[in-house]
Amino acid sequence: MKVSHIGFILGLIGLTGAAPTFANTVSLCDGVSGNLIANCGFELGTFADWNTTDASSGTDYNVTANIINSGGYDARFGATNGVPDSIDQSFSTVAGTTYSVSFYVDTAANGGVNNGQFDAYWNGNQILQITNKAGETDSVAYQSVDGAGYELYTFTETATGSSTDLKFSGFAGTSFYHLDDIVVTDPVATPEPSSISFVLAGLIGIALAGRNYLQKRTNS
Repeated sequence: MKVSHIGFILGLIGLTGAAPTFANTVSLCDGVSGNLIANCGFELGTFADWNTTDASSGTDYNVTANIINSGGYDARFGATNGVPDSIDQSFSTVAGTTYSVSFYVDTAANGGVNNGQFDAYWNGNQILQITNKAGETDSVAYQSVDGAGYELYTFTETATGSSTDLKFSGFAGTSFYHLDDIVVTDPVATPEPSSISFVLAGLIGIALAGRNYLQKRTNS
């Protein structure tokens, strides 16, 4: 095989290897590269990797397969006495670095929540409050509503230390708040070394093929 052909083939292999790859995931958030949240779509069927805190009375929250955004499971919050159940998870961060945060919430399941409240906290600071009393009121507007009826909320938050905690809590007078597909990423994270190597190999291979092609044209 000619050197130019070998270079071109190596280039294609290199660039193909550098392209993002996705495993056969069952939840949208599992397919997001660099997601810092474990069990982000509750696909383990439990609150594994999350800390849980029961409401002092009327506790009612669990992982369910009833009303999902993607995959096979979601979390729901339906404490009945005005006191929230909560889950939280801590993950490694870099102080001063800004992170993208997103998650989906469904407030309309089974006729909708009445006299309920759902909250989200970034390292103890409230970033979202949803209240449902004669209609829904959001402290931050949702971005969109998807085909599953879930509202997408997105935030940009800055870490203040080497560990950050993300917390969700909720209670509902009727029905449940449903939560799914939680994502936290560093949008400017450095590509993995393996990806960089593939890119370099691809560019070198294509350059080699191009050089030999020009030499052939010059000598012809």
